[in-house]
Amino acid sequence: LQGMGMNVKYLSPKKFTKSNFKSALLYVQPGGTGDNSIDTLNALDPNQIQILRDFISGGGRYLGICAGGYLAGQFFDDEHKIKAFGFLPMTVNSELTDTSPQFISVIWKGKEQKLFFQYGPSFDLGSIPKAEVWATYKDSGHGAAIMIPYGKGRVGVIGPHPGATEEWFEQDH
Repeated sequence: LQGMGMNVKYLSPKKFTKSNFKSALLYVQPGGTGDNSIDTLNALDPNQIQILRDFISGGGRYLGICAGGYLAGQFFDDEHKIKAFGFLPMTVNSELTDTSPQFISVIWKGKEQKLFFQYGPSFDLGSIPKAEVWATYKDSGHGAAIMIPYGKGRVGVIGPHPGATEEWFEQDH
């Protein structure tokens, strides 16, 4: 995002305040492991999560990549015990059960591409009204990248990693 000329500000849990969202246009929740996602949910209290919801519903934007896609759902776990951010009207599930890094085929705006993937989420298009579909997983047809309205704002979620660099592939062999 910085390379695109955007002013990026990193927020620690202590800085997750209304005042830090006043001049923001976009909140990005990046990828990570399941443990990182649980840590994210544990680091933010319910009031801070409500600040994020209010920011988005008031006209802000959310971009959730991989783990950020899972966190956009209603719950982070299948047992519905760990509440997530609640932007999507569903619990988000993984596209594949294999957790190893790999390439996965997606149809992105009508064109097949192979993208870096590691236990990424998929989005059940039948459960999401008004979804703008940017990409689907080739084999399943599930949503791989979608955008939906949330109040006056927008929520975009992506399962695979279109921004992965060569270093990612080298690092994971």
